[in-house]
Formats: sequence, structure tokens, C-alpha cells
Amino acid sequence: MALPSYSRHLWSFGFMNAVNYTIALGSPMVLCARFLHASESLIGFLLALTPLFTALQLPAARYADRWGYQKLMMAGWRFRAFMVLAMVPLPLLVGIVPPSLLLFFLTALLVAFNVIRGFASGSWLPWIKHIIAPSQLGRYFSIESIIGNVAALLTLLMSGLILGRSPAGWQYAILLGISGAAGVVSVFPLAKAPSVSAPLPAGEPERMWIITKRVWAMDEYRRLVRFAVANAFALGAVPGFTVLFLKEIVGFAEGRVVMLTAIGLVGAMTGAYFLGRNLDRVGSRPVMRVAGWGQIVFFLFMVAFSALGPVKNFALLATALAIGGMLTNANGVATGRLILNTCPRNDLTVAMALSQVGISLASGIATVLWGFLLEWLRSTIWFGHVSRWPFLIFYLCALLLVIFGQYMLNHVRESAALPTDRFVRALLLDWPQRMWSRNER
Repeated sequence: MALPSYSRHLWSFGFMNAVNYTIALGSPMVLCARFLHASESLIGFLLALTPLFTALQLPAARYADRWGYQKLMMAGWRFRAFMVLAMVPLPLLVGIVPPSLLLFFLTALLVAFNVIRGFASGSWLPWIKHIIAPSQLGRYFSIESIIGNVAALLTLLMSGLILGRSPAGWQYAILLGISGAAGVVSVFPLAKAPSVSAPLPAGEPERMWIITKRVWAMDEYRRLVRFAVANAFALGAVPGFTVLFLKEIVGFAEGRVVMLTAIGLVGAMTGAYFLGRNLDRVGSRPVMRVAGWGQIVFFLFMVAFSALGPVKNFALLATALAIGGMLTNANGVATGRLILNTCPRNDLTVAMALSQVGISLASGIATVLWGFLLEWLRSTIWFGHVSRWPFLIFYLCALLLVIFGQYMLNHVRESAALPTDRFVRALLLDWPQRMWSRNER
């Protein structure tokens, strides 16, 4: 069955939104903050703002149900775009205004951006659940992921070309302007999607803590969210601090760092394309398991790479980051689909907000902790004299946490999913044979 025709409007929003957040929340913003003389701890704090303020989804859940998902999304995304446009002058003022003042304004604007995003984003997944059939969610999210990653890839390639080597303030200002403009444009396709609201209960509305308690009492939901939270804590800090690792330890110029980040998205797109309709057919759990095994291998590589002394080998790191991106995307899409299908429909908005808040808080706390820890480790007499050792510890801890996450996955159930061994057999034998047969024809 074909996806609804209005899906293209949602994907158009996703494309422009990805251009916006890839700059405002990704590696270009990390490099811009460093250009403004931000420390590791401040960069960790800035990276943590997005997941930490996702906690606002819980108090926003009731407003989303009553005000309307579409209305809340459009208002929030419009105002947050203006926060990015207000950042445009900051890199142009380096050398004129004290760095502390520039960083204060950058931090304040990013806080405002993420407060607005956190409050409004709670309406997105419940809205999708209401307008996309459950049997099509895997395919819808796979296509959405491909489109978002294509947009992010093109944005990063453009960012790498604009930044080049030793970029000046005006180059960062151009990127911020593009991000803000994309955010403003992204709102228009949302107006063409169907507007729905959750059915309001008769009489006095239930208190939030009662609904939350009822949702958390569901055993399958609780086990799944615990796994997702553990996985988010393991992986939350990795993308942002890998940018610093590539720039300051391996020694790549800013443009090359952004290009490597873009290659990671190529891997993510490959994973999303492969999932497609297959995710609805095989289920989420075997994909989560196999992706987790792959992430263990990826972090073993990063630990060895850091321990043996980082080699400035673009091709080697590009391959590793592409594989890492594919695995992270597969795990994320599969986990998101399973959470959405596990949430009780009557308490959908609160259940989704609760899971997203838990995942985001874990990611945000991990990022803040690693920001302070890396800054401390690089300043100590034991680790600071060998600059790669703090990152070796960072990747080793991520490896151990991913292993712990795989242990927690043992307690997650999905009745309709393919057993993992059959999924691995299909992955290694059946699907390659089908692809070969098609090529022979």
C-alpha cells in the first residue's frame, strides 16, 4: 500500500529542517564555538542543550493535545529559526567584542533555540502516529531518514567548501544565515499536511503524574525505554567530541572535518535505504541487536586507533565513520519504530514525551559529563602530556556502555519480530542472492 500523498509535505519539511539543524546543532556549530574560543566544557554544555531541553516535551504534552500538533509545531519551528538568524553577527565580531561576551550571547541564543524546540517537538511523533498507518511507520521513517540525511550530507559538503582551511568570521556568518533561512522555509510545507488533535477526555483532565505512572507501569514499554536510555547515554557525546578528536588530535583542517562528518551521513543513508520496507517485515529487535554488535566493533576500532597513535588517514577514517553512521542510523530508526508501536494509543502523547525525555536527558547528561571530563583529563599530569589518551578513555567508556546496552536488549520483547539468527542468515545469504539474481536478469 502506498504512503499517503501528504507524506511529501512532511518530507519537504524534513529536508529543510535538516539543513537548519545540521548547521545549528552539528559540527559547524562546534567549530564556530571553538572559533569564538569556547572550552571543551562549554562545547559539551552547548551540545547537551538539545537533549536536555527535550524534557519540556512532558509539560508541553497537554498543550499539544489541546492546541493541536500542527499549530504547535509551526509556531515553535518558526520562532526557533529566528534565534539562529540572531547568531549571524557573532562570528563577525571576533576581535572587536570580548570572547566572553560573544560566548554569552551564543549560549543565550542556543538556550532559547532549544527551549522552543524542546517545547514544540513533543507534538511531532504523536502527529505522525495519527496520520501514518502503523503498518507503514517503518517505511515512512526510513524514507524520512534518507531525505534528512541527504539534506544533512549536502549541507555538510557545502559547509566544508565554505569553511575550507582556517576559516574567517564571515564564513561562519554565511553558514548561520543559511541555517536560519532554511528554518523559516521549513515551516511552510507543514501547513499542507492534515491537522489532527488527540481526542480530549470528557470532564476534568487527568493529572500528568497519574498518566505518567500508568504509562510507566507497562512492562514492555518500560523495558524498551530503559534500553533506549542506556544506548543514548553510551552514544550521546560521541558525534560532537569526535569532531574535536578529528580536528585537534588527528589534525584535519575544519573543511576536512566537516567532509568526514558528511561521509558518516552517507553510511546513515545506506542503512536507511537498506531498511526501507524490510524493517516492517523483519521487526525492530533483530536490527537493534545486529547494529549493536556492529557498534561494538566500531568502538573497538576507535579505541585501537586512539591507542596506537592517530594516523592522518582520510580514507581509513571515512570508511570507519561511514560504517558507524550506518549502524547508528539503523539502531535509531529501529528503536524509534518499536517505541512508537509500543506506546499506548490512549496515552500516546505522554508516552512518546516520556520516552523522548528519558533518551534526551541521558544523551545530554553524557555530553555535559564528557565535556568536563575531557577538559579535566587534558589538563592533568597523568593524561595531559599525551593528548590522545583522554579520547582513548572516552571511546573505551563508550564501548563498555554499548556492551551494557546489548545486555539490556535481552529484556526487550517484540512478538512479531524475526529471530536474530534468521535475520543474520537473511542478511548474509538470502538478500545478497536476491540482489545477484536481479542483476543477472
